[in-house]
Amino acid sequence: MRVTVVRPGSTRSELTYRGGPPEVHGVARAAAERPAIPASAVAGGIAFAAGHPANVDVDELIVCAVAQYWTSEMPISA
Repeated sequence: MRVTVVRPGSTRSELTYRGGPPEVHGVARAAAERPAIPASAVAGGIAFAAGHPANVDVDELIVCAVAQYWTSEMPISA
């Protein structure tokens, strides 16, 4: 069995502006102002990880906007 941890960064989707409790709408809208990627980019990353041969494992997948990566506190791996 293969398991991949998917860590999506700030993601734009149809849920940014609708759904959920009213008290979180402001937070969601503020997050949408940051550099973000479309939900389809996260889906593409998941397809990439799942599409490898059975003897290959992608342990962790971080999918985020380039601008978000360089401005976040996320450590940069060598």
